[in-house]
Amino acid sequence: MRLAVFGVSILLATTSLVQAQETVPAPAETAPVENQAATPEGDPVVATVDGAEIHRSDVVRFQESLPEQYRNMPLEMVFEPLLNRVIDTRLLAAKATEDGVAEEPAVQARVEEAQQGILRDELLRRAVDEATTPEALQEAYDEAKVQEGFALEEVKAAHILVETPEAAEAIIDRLEKGESFDEIAKEASKDPGSAQQGGDLGWFTRDKMVPEFSAAAFTMEPGSYSQEPIKSQFGYHVIKVEDKRTREPTMDEMREQIFQENAREAIEQTVADARDGVTIEKFNPDGSTPAPATDAADGDAAPADGDAAPAE
Repeated sequence: MRLAVFGVSILLATTSLVQAQETVPAPAETAPVENQAATPEGDPVVATVDGAEIHRSDVVRFQESLPEQYRNMPLEMVFEPLLNRVIDTRLLAAKATEDGVAEEPAVQARVEEAQQGILRDELLRRAVDEATTPEALQEAYDEAKVQEGFALEEVKAAHILVETPEAAEAIIDRLEKGESFDEIAKEASKDPGSAQQGGDLGWFTRDKMVPEFSAAAFTMEPGSYSQEPIKSQFGYHVIKVEDKRTREPTMDEMREQIFQENAREAIEQTVADARDGVTIEKFNPDGSTPAPATDAADGDAAPADGDAAPAE
């Protein structure tokens, strides 16, 4: 039933939005909303319903609740149908209250669930925002710089990709005879992304290549090429290592990773703080009390079925 109600809401909104794509003028031609000067700048009153104000921000929030394809539309393109849906939502909510729907226990439970979800999301959003300010990200980056393993080990290499080990061995023979790696790559490599660049792959870290490739490339000396075919899921490689280096990743390179780590830690800490000092009891799906967990660390756990008991 919930899905059906949600579907009706989305249908009401998206049906009008689809029509709006064909009927609403482009943003430059949209008529200005009247009486904006009498309202807070940036959030004008865009409608009233029996005197109750509807602000531009109400329409924006409604748009943000829709599927992505509608969230990404310029507000001006879909403003009118969105405003109508906000108006309809308020009128229907008022009628539901008038009809006593809001007093039904099942409805009250759903309203409480929705309120809890909103409060949860807002608390976590604030925690994440605080943990991911530019200053917080820079501080985390500076702390990471002094940790072991922060520096990146990189290899600059090229490769020739072929389908069989015999073809790879034939290429190695040609290299032994002094032929140019670049020219052979342009002629024979099956890698469309690097063949015409002489097999050049640029600089990369271990995690950027399949394990077999990295294992070989990172053990080779600069200026050398593999003396036997390197097999991977893509075929057989002949690798040439041109150079190696160790460097510190820049803040720009680390920003997304640090953002995600800070956000995760902020969420975990917020949840831990909320649980701190709270007594939590959990029960089985039927409401019964779970059996006590066996503490294997005490060494008193009974042997599992089929396990032999130790001899006395």
